[in-house]
Amino acid sequence: MVKIKAKLMTGFALLIIILFSFATFINCAERSFEITDYQAQVKILENGDIQVSEIFEYDFDGDFNGVIRTIGIKGSDGFKYFKASEYFPEGKKLEYTQSLAADMVTYKIYDKSSNERKLFLLEYQLKNVATLYNDTAELYWKFFDKSNTSPIGHIKIEIELPSAEVSAEQLK
Repeated sequence: MVKIKAKLMTGFALLIIILFSFATFINCAERSFEITDYQAQVKILENGDIQVSEIFEYDFDGDFNGVIRTIGIKGSDGFKYFKASEYFPEGKKLEYTQSLAADMVTYKIYDKSSNERKLFLLEYQLKNVATLYNDTAELYWKFFDKSNTSPIGHIKIEIELPSAEVSAEQLK
């Protein structure tokens, strides 16, 4: 009788553990997101600053309160400005908070999302990033590093050099 009770208790405990594990797995699977596309336009200014416009395309599965963007500032004199907006579907300015840790600035951008696709536009200017020469500019910059852990499906970055008149003789 005691052995039967012990086996029943063990079986019951095992069943409860399996049920809780399954429920936890279901809850984890209910909420996820994917960054399917990233496009950036970077303009190097004549003073060495860079103006950046980034569009992130997110596919949300579940309920979210916003997105996080971490940007390294090592090799710059920091931000001149930062703006965040929902580019699609509503085209509205978004609230955000900023925190600084070592050479990284993290922006928490607030915009509730639930089972939908959204595009976020981030615009900012970083001071004194590029080294300028008479005929070109030198830019060493990490748009993403190990702190950005979310995979991105497609990335396109366009860089515009400062405008300068170049003669045909200089091109030879």
